[in-house]
Amino acid sequence: MLHSLTTPYIQKTPSQTTQRLMIREFCSASYRDLLGTAESIISMDSQMHDVEALMGELGRRCNTRALEKKGSNLRTWSKEVEASSTRTP
Repeated sequence: MLHSLTTPYIQKTPSQTTQRLMIREFCSASYRDLLGTAESIISMDSQMHDVEALMGELGRRCNTRALEKKGSNLRTWSKEVEASSTRTP
């Protein structure tokens, strides 16, 4: 009777071990993928903060009123130069 109990147990053990190994490999691979994804997200978050900082600095340096005034002054100056060149023979 001991022999009959041992044989099915021995027969089940390799398939259970195989199943456990397959599950372990699957979980390990999934876990590694998850860690890789998490690292990518952290890296993208860091890059996004860098870009936001650069964009903020550009916004602070770019004074739209000053640019509009310079553009207006350039147009006025261009008109004056054009008018003076048409008056002078």
